[in-house]
Amino acid sequence: MALLTLVLVLAATFAAYRYYFHPLRRVPGPLLAKFTDAQRFFDTAGGRAELTHRLLHAKYGPVVRIGPNTVSLSDPQCIKLIYSNKANFPKSDFYAVNDITQGDQRVCTLFGTRDNGLHQKLRAPVQKYYKVSALLKLEHRVDSVVEDFCAKLEERFAKPGKACDIAEWFLFYAWDAIADVTFSKPIKEGFLNKGGDIDDLLSTAEQALDYFAAVGQIPLLDELLDKNPIHRMGPPSFQAAADFCVKKLVARTTGAETNDTDNQDYLDHFLAIKAEADAAKAAGHQQEEAAADRDADITDATVVGWMLLNILAGADTTATTLAAVLYHLLRNPRALARLRRELDDAGPATAAVWRYEDAVRLEYLDAVVKEALRVHPGVGLPLERVVPAGGLALPEDGSSAGAGSVGFLPPGTIVGMNAWVVNNDKAVFGPDADSFVPERWLRAAADGEDERQWEERVKRMKDVMLSFGAGRRVCLGRELSLFEIYKVVPTVLGRFDFELVDPKKEWELTNSWFVRVKGVDVKIKPRVTPN
Repeated sequence: MALLTLVLVLAATFAAYRYYFHPLRRVPGPLLAKFTDAQRFFDTAGGRAELTHRLLHAKYGPVVRIGPNTVSLSDPQCIKLIYSNKANFPKSDFYAVNDITQGDQRVCTLFGTRDNGLHQKLRAPVQKYYKVSALLKLEHRVDSVVEDFCAKLEERFAKPGKACDIAEWFLFYAWDAIADVTFSKPIKEGFLNKGGDIDDLLSTAEQALDYFAAVGQIPLLDELLDKNPIHRMGPPSFQAAADFCVKKLVARTTGAETNDTDNQDYLDHFLAIKAEADAAKAAGHQQEEAAADRDADITDATVVGWMLLNILAGADTTATTLAAVLYHLLRNPRALARLRRELDDAGPATAAVWRYEDAVRLEYLDAVVKEALRVHPGVGLPLERVVPAGGLALPEDGSSAGAGSVGFLPPGTIVGMNAWVVNNDKAVFGPDADSFVPERWLRAAADGEDERQWEERVKRMKDVMLSFGAGRRVCLGRELSLFEIYKVVPTVLGRFDFELVDPKKEWELTNSWFVRVKGVDVKIKPRVTPN
């Protein structure tokens, strides 16, 4: 009885502290969020947390306490404060769930590391290969996958008149494209050729992301489950993908497999970086490296990590954006008609795959892609960071400062901004921010907007868009994803007519970090190009 009394007293004291004395006590938010992260866990596990975040900010304002030590922000002015290159806000332990274990050693990935210095050391050697100038050398690889994608749509759906979940096939395209630019070959027979999953790789990735998103709300759970040193109880691993990457690495380094094409793939680049680092070490050029920096050495595991990052993070955003583009175009016939006119006026014959440099110059296509990324960001959870020493002073001239008299967040507070909230800011994107309107990215000449005003307005929107993150931790593969998007959209719209099977049916969205798309069922017909 005495023990029970002690437990109850401690629990009551703990609850009283969080309610009356915690540094975040004045931050508005749901009552339960003052005491526990459990509501975040269950809400995220439900698969539509982005809707909850929108509702919370609509009710409580731009500063919302969503956990005992976690605050969600929506004031666009906070983006530079938290995510800019000058800001030194490390990622939170939410990302620790993404760590992997090799034997008894815990390894941080380029994506998941909380050490900004280590992140820079892992990113710096490879980032030049993700710029457009480097991607153009890989364009012929993407061309072949786009051709294969179109051929499969025609053979499997257009000719037999069968319905197609185009979201699923965009995912197959994205995985095959990223495999081709990374390894010069698809994974096994290729997702497009199989028309389905390979070795449960896609379903395993979904389950792993479901775990990451939900358990990341209470990272301690991961220490008891996936990182448990006695008995691992985590999600299905990415072993199929990892095994494939290791096999490719061994085959390439032993000479069992060579890349005879004129242009190198990503694995060639990664191995060249490792060889250069090994040569520098052998020559004694890195003797000044401190022991603390040895975890940044480029090893075989580093190369495998780069490959895994490509295939596991490089496909989902591309596929969801492509699905969003087509879904919203089919629900907005005027936008589709305008884009088609632009493509017909400027494009090649329907038999050709669009060149990236031609497609990216098209004004309305560019507006459509930007708008799809705005209304359907690939990531649907807050990009969590930890407030460093000195704390975070919220903008005094913005709406943040007046939110429940909160003007300062102390060091150690976890803060984050959700692209699904920020990208919907009506003060930035207009009163119709809830709607898919590509025209918002074009100059409103009819309303008297001059060139300078338009450029300033578009810059403001770009600065606020969080679809690929921001600052030092912005998505490494952003340009690669856009490269694949700008090539395939005009090509498939030039070759096929698409129609929703049931215009009244909504698509199916699941938010488990990436906001997955399913259920975009369409009828496909070969398109007759107007004379």
